[in-house]
Amino acid sequence: MTSCQIFQLDNWTQSPLGLALEPRKIQIGRHDTQPTTFLLDTLDRLWRLRTDFQAQGTAEPEELLDPTEASELSEGVADFCEFPGQTATLILISRRQGRLLLYDYEKREVVQDLSRNLRESTDSPVRRACATAFRSCQSGQDHVILVDREGQVWSWCSEEGQPQSGRVARGHDESSPETRRGSVAFTQIECMDSIRVVSVRCGLDFNVALIEHGVPSLRPPIEEGVERVSCPLGLPLDDPRARLRRSVTVQERSQEEAEVNLRKKKQQQQGQDQDQDSAISSQTSSPKQVERLAQSGMYINPADALKYLSQQLSWMTPHPEGEEAAAATIAAITERPKTHPGADGVDDLEVVNNGLYRATSAMADGVKLVGRTMSNLSASFSSSTEKDPALSEDRASLNIPMSSMESQGNSRSDNFKPRVQTKKFVPTRQSVYSHRRSQSASMICSLTGGPNKVSTAPESNLLSPSSGGWKYEVWMWGCGNKGQCGTGDTLDRYQPSPIEKLADKCILKLSCGSAHCLALSSFGTVYGWGDNSRGQAHPKGLSSQSCVTPKLFELPRGETACDILAVLSTSLILTDSGKIYKSELHEESQTAFLNFLPLYEVHDQSLTIPKALFAQDKSFFVLNEAFDKFVREFRSLEKRYLGKLHQILYRVVEFYCDKSRHKHVDPFSEEKEHLLEALKSLFRLVARSVAKNSVISCLEKACNLFCLDNIEDFEQALAKYHDAYCDCLVGDGLILDSQEFHKLFPVICEILEVQCDTNAKNLGQDILSHLLKVPISHFEILLNGIDSMTISGRRQGNPQILKLCDMLEKYSQSVKTLFRSLTKDEKITRDTKRFWDFAGPKFSTVKSYSRRVLLDSRVVPVGVAHSGSFSKHVLILMNDMLVHAGYSSITSHPLQTVWIDNHHGSGADRLEIKLIMPEETLTLVCPNAESKNEWIITLQRAILSTLHGKHSMTISPPITRNTTYHFVKINDLRGAQYHGSWMQGKMHGQGTITWPDGRIYRGQLRQNQKHGHGVLEVKTGEGTTVYEGQWKMDRLEGRGFVNYDNGDYYEGTFKDGKPHGQGTMKQGRFMGSGAFVYIGEWVNGYKNGYGVSDEIISGEKFMGLWLQDMKCGPGCVVTVDGVYYEGQFSHNKLTGRGFMVFEDDTSYEGNFADAGVFSGQGTLTYANGDRLEGHFHGSYGHGMKFNGTIFRNIHKPNTNQTPSFGQESDQKIGRFTVKADKKWLSIFSGFFETLGLNPVVVNGDPAKSGLIWEQLAICINQAKNDGMVRAHFGHTQRSADILEGLEIIPNYHSFNLDSSYYQEVQAYLDKAFTHLLHPLRDLLTELTDCFNATYGSVRIHPRLLKHAVDELRSIVERLYLIVRSLFPALPKNGDLKWITDTPDQSTDLTDTMVTASMVIYPHILPKIHSSIFMLYALHYKKDDDDYWVRIVKWNRHTDLALLTFLEVNQKFWQFEGGSQISAQIRESHFVRAIETLQHLKTKFTPYEKLLVIMETFKEVNKLGQELCGDHFYWSMDELFPVLQFIVVRARILQLGAEIHLMEDLIEPALMNGEFGIMFTTLQANYFQILKESLAI
Repeated sequence: MTSCQIFQLDNWTQSPLGLALEPRKIQIGRHDTQPTTFLLDTLDRLWRLRTDFQAQGTAEPEELLDPTEASELSEGVADFCEFPGQTATLILISRRQGRLLLYDYEKREVVQDLSRNLRESTDSPVRRACATAFRSCQSGQDHVILVDREGQVWSWCSEEGQPQSGRVARGHDESSPETRRGSVAFTQIECMDSIRVVSVRCGLDFNVALIEHGVPSLRPPIEEGVERVSCPLGLPLDDPRARLRRSVTVQERSQEEAEVNLRKKKQQQQGQDQDQDSAISSQTSSPKQVERLAQSGMYINPADALKYLSQQLSWMTPHPEGEEAAAATIAAITERPKTHPGADGVDDLEVVNNGLYRATSAMADGVKLVGRTMSNLSASFSSSTEKDPALSEDRASLNIPMSSMESQGNSRSDNFKPRVQTKKFVPTRQSVYSHRRSQSASMICSLTGGPNKVSTAPESNLLSPSSGGWKYEVWMWGCGNKGQCGTGDTLDRYQPSPIEKLADKCILKLSCGSAHCLALSSFGTVYGWGDNSRGQAHPKGLSSQSCVTPKLFELPRGETACDILAVLSTSLILTDSGKIYKSELHEESQTAFLNFLPLYEVHDQSLTIPKALFAQDKSFFVLNEAFDKFVREFRSLEKRYLGKLHQILYRVVEFYCDKSRHKHVDPFSEEKEHLLEALKSLFRLVARSVAKNSVISCLEKACNLFCLDNIEDFEQALAKYHDAYCDCLVGDGLILDSQEFHKLFPVICEILEVQCDTNAKNLGQDILSHLLKVPISHFEILLNGIDSMTISGRRQGNPQILKLCDMLEKYSQSVKTLFRSLTKDEKITRDTKRFWDFAGPKFSTVKSYSRRVLLDSRVVPVGVAHSGSFSKHVLILMNDMLVHAGYSSITSHPLQTVWIDNHHGSGADRLEIKLIMPEETLTLVCPNAESKNEWIITLQRAILSTLHGKHSMTISPPITRNTTYHFVKINDLRGAQYHGSWMQGKMHGQGTITWPDGRIYRGQLRQNQKHGHGVLEVKTGEGTTVYEGQWKMDRLEGRGFVNYDNGDYYEGTFKDGKPHGQGTMKQGRFMGSGAFVYIGEWVNGYKNGYGVSDEIISGEKFMGLWLQDMKCGPGCVVTVDGVYYEGQFSHNKLTGRGFMVFEDDTSYEGNFADAGVFSGQGTLTYANGDRLEGHFHGSYGHGMKFNGTIFRNIHKPNTNQTPSFGQESDQKIGRFTVKADKKWLSIFSGFFETLGLNPVVVNGDPAKSGLIWEQLAICINQAKNDGMVRAHFGHTQRSADILEGLEIIPNYHSFNLDSSYYQEVQAYLDKAFTHLLHPLRDLLTELTDCFNATYGSVRIHPRLLKHAVDELRSIVERLYLIVRSLFPALPKNGDLKWITDTPDQSTDLTDTMVTASMVIYPHILPKIHSSIFMLYALHYKKDDDDYWVRIVKWNRHTDLALLTFLEVNQKFWQFEGGSQISAQIRESHFVRAIETLQHLKTKFTPYEKLLVIMETFKEVNKLGQELCGDHFYWSMDELFPVLQFIVVRARILQLGAEIHLMEDLIEPALMNGEFGIMFTTLQANYFQILKESLAI
């Protein structure tokens, strides 16, 4: 239950406020005559409360907005603030749309929609879009700051040019947003563009913002030759109002200093604070003041300015006419008559600044760097002290003093030399308003070549949002006359800039008073700066007028802050214990202190405690909530623990681990880096926990504690840090040298004594190790807080809280168990340190700071079996290896590859331990059972730790593992590295072997041998040879390919690592010498059996038998010139009887001595029919000798003779070649071998079908596993997850071939011939690839048509035999069956015919159609050319002319609609029939083409019935001309080739009946077209 109380700051009058709401923002009206308070609750409701402290009470709160009213604010208010420009006016932000509204709370109406003015004043469409939705608003005395939902900042100020507006004055502009039409308009602060703002707080005349950590997107750098009108602080150099403000500031500061001196007469201090450095009390300035003013762009005394400028430019190249001329030039420019401010707006300051550009440009070659100089002069004054070497280098190159903060300890100007810029500076009158970070970033980018990234925070990136934590930068802008800017001076800031001193303090919240500011860090500390006249900025000791840099509040011991409040000149701090402290000033002694406010003494017995503070003006509100003492204590402990981590990390570890400090290589650099990263990780985790736990105050909410949801994260972070700490401890990496001791010893002592209550004076060189144990040891304090909450919760007895206590106890026990393990590890670490101290040089090769000694055979005895009496063996078990040391040698065995064979023998064998390693087996002998058990248990734990980490849950190490090993002994693996799966000391499973000579094997292994699918890469001098495929006993076995280093390529089957079976070899480069392609059978690496070779250069294709890489047996050759010959080959030569066809169609049949060389009896037949019979010797084209008879062919004229569709010689082709059924035997034998079947079994016998199906299922499952392995190597996965029912054996037992059974067969074959896992798909793919390679390549010739047709028929027969073995109900090859039970819906046929071709053609012809049809097209090219000439010419005529020419009956000369034909109409007759016939080219199988012809006849018949009645029947005399007209209009290309393809491949049974009549009619039409005259 929350409650709220009001207190008045003057007399601490208390007014209880009993509201049933929880406010999240409270603001008191400044401009009201009556005390009015506005409250915004957590339900987005806005309340108005009239508070009267004199009456000791408050009125009932009233809700300002009516939730029932349908308006923009009906859904609630996101934020509000008072508008300083008008009375009784608030600025409201709507919850839903983020609209910005001006609201009169007296009239209760919206006065103005400020979002509209904002959109009108915004130029960029992008800004316009984001500006329509706002998130929060804050107001000062005369300005308002807005933050939109994109994190961009907008401002309004009653008077233009004020520093709190965040924008540089650009001169009076009547069209500016603030003055246009007298309306209120906001403008975006451009220099904060693309910077995400978390929150903003406003003082009277200054602003402080919390910026989300991250590099802003910077604006382009200022170009050279562009004149500045403002310094990097945003000070306008030509604005007289700025000078007036500075003069007023000087007077105020003088008066304030006088008052301070009066109060500090008795306690004068030497020197002045940073405030006094910025005081300007006279026209005569000291050198230090001149430097400071020069950096800010302000020169009060022109003589001082001239002197400073001369000093800064003295190092440059002298003026061409001498130094005196240069000095005279500068003096002439600066010595002008002085003018007074207000006369013409120009004074000495402007004279110097304007003359500065003219002076530098007049320096000629000596002032080439002036453009860079001006940027750096300005940049050096900015409060951003980026620790970038490039910036320091630029600063040093100009001899520019650093700012006061930098000069204390960050100066590095001596390390750099002046830089020279070659680009000439040319000043212009262009004005540029740019943020200082943009210029710095551009310089860094130009020097480093990197992106525009500038970080104003230290190197640490601990709590960035990307790491899951929260870290913010604190930025400020506005008036700084009382140090409100916190940057070490009292200058105004016209543009936002970061406060560097808070960069690494993890600030969470800001609060602003009238002229001071407070900042709350994540670890409960408070920083203050600004006006300190009442001790509100630093309540300690004598009060000073101001604190110009943030200073730490000293809270009472054990207290941590959870909320802060700055109101007027007072600071309030709320601690986790529920106490409120107020800053006060002792009037007599003028000392400031924190005073505890006993506001709740009367409520000690209550269960509520302050939760948050709200205030403004003279009142503050306290929001109370239910609490638990132990929860609050835990929050405080956690913050203090985080503070300790912060001190250790930032003040000690970062410096100690900085590599740049060491001139030489640090031997502990890696360990230190791990230590730093581990501490950062722990710090991030605790920081996130603090952030989340900050809203938890009672046990009911303690279930949301961060630690309960992230137990494993805390354990891992602690273990990681402890391991890094122990690594440094082992190697004496925590011993400080003299320089480090001098630097860090005071800091460490301070942290140990102040933060840890430890006396550190006598720790000496080990002081660092004691400090670094704090993150582990002091974490136990948090566990004590957890235990206290557990005890308190169990006392209450609430079931829900008891469940929470179980969770807390589980967390505590888990961490305590980890601590016990860490304690044990630390003991092992110290033992290891002692071992390395006395180990000697023998163990130097295995020395590593991350290794720990677990067992030593000299401590726990163990020996080596079968060792000689004079041998010496020392066994050292470490956390990652087993070391076996002899007299002069040492051998290490990684524990990842050590297997324990703990056999239980009898006698002496029962004390043996057998260790199996990849290259040897070591048997250990223990003196007793205790030693054996200790060694076995420690070995098992160490092996498990190396494999699965320290917290492995298994008991014994696994037999199969995945790890890496380097071979040193095995001959064929010596020097190789293996990474992959192991089983009992052997490479087994998936892995990778890498040899020193460059060989790499990736794949499966079995018992140290390549077995399964794998890839072997062998590097040679010419390139890399790649072997991929199935391996067996270190050799390729089965399918695979080899890509040789010379470009040759083989793909096919292997046996014993050699090509064996079906394969393809490509040798040489395309069109290069020796280019050769072979596809066919192999035996033991040789071409053996039937194969097809293609010699690219000579253009010869050979199809026949091979023996030992030579043509041997029947075969045929076709050349690119069209020469074809066949016969018996021996040793690559044609010998014996053969047949040859020359390019002029002359043929020879007889004996040959070689290709084209006749030798013996033969017959030579010419193309005209003449022939020579007798004995021939020699070559046909080069002197042939003939002895025999000449026969002449006498041609008789026959006008009715049909055109010839082939030569007589074509009928003789194929008699001396390999028969079709003897081709590609290796492909079918490979298929049967894959199934594990004998080819004799696959003969269509129904009794063998069950065996074939079982083997097929096994093969599919094996292919599935192989596909997963291939996917591991980047190949396309073989659809392993979707088998589409192929793993299910269908009902093959039926012997009745009905329609349903046939449909199941077709469905299964459709999937089997296309699925990647099915062997039938592989078989069909190989066959079609070979067919296309033989008949579909570039070197094809129409002479091969007969071979192609015969081969296709043979393939279909053999494939059908396999299919029929799976489905015995199918008819035998050559037979046909009719299915009459169900009509075919696709063809309207009542019967379905089933034949071998109808089953196989739909699957094979689409893959080879292009190859075989091309042969038909080439073979019948002459006739098709004549046909096409007629088709093209005839189609130029109209329908009337064509119908008349073809003698079509006139009763068909009509449109389908019934109108008479016109003489000009074309292509309007028989349209549907023509379109149907054109589908002939889209079909592949002869049966499908016949169906197209049938559909064409049906369309013709329909048209005849439409024109002549339903009882009309076509006669052939009427049908033939009509069909001829349809063929002409259909324009089917290569119709002759289509007809002959159908004629050769169609089933003879289909030619009987109507199919035969229709096909014959179409064929006759084609012949008739060839016989018709060309002209119509």
